[in-house]
Amino acid sequence: MTDARFPSPNAAGLIALSGGVLACLLAVWMGDVDTPWGSRWYYLVGLPLMCVVAGWVSYQVPQQPGRWTVYLCLGQLLVAGVTAGIAEMLVGVIFLMALSLPIFMTAVWLSRLALRRRISSSDDTPS
Repeated sequence: MTDARFPSPNAAGLIALSGGVLACLLAVWMGDVDTPWGSRWYYLVGLPLMCVVAGWVSYQVPQQPGRWTVYLCLGQLLVAGVTAGIAEMLVGVIFLMALSLPIFMTAVWLSRLALRRRISSSDDTPS
């Protein structure tokens, strides 16, 4: 059901992973801390940015929208592992279980919207 004008699932996964890395690097850099979620910028800039990335990717490739949240979380864990170490990365798994809920809800909502629009546009086209 993927269209040629939309990114492939592999490209969408790379975009989501990059979005998680970028958002967390911004939070670490702007907050001058070791861990992304230890900075207020993570909550002010990082989470909204990741919701936008997850929403855009889910709208473009609406099949299984939960995987884009997983890719975003993996990007965050990579940043935590590099900036704060492996112990903080393991603690991050616990944080990300709760912090990824808004990202997941955004991804699911926009993927359903995309599927609904594609179905309604295919019903409108003459056969």
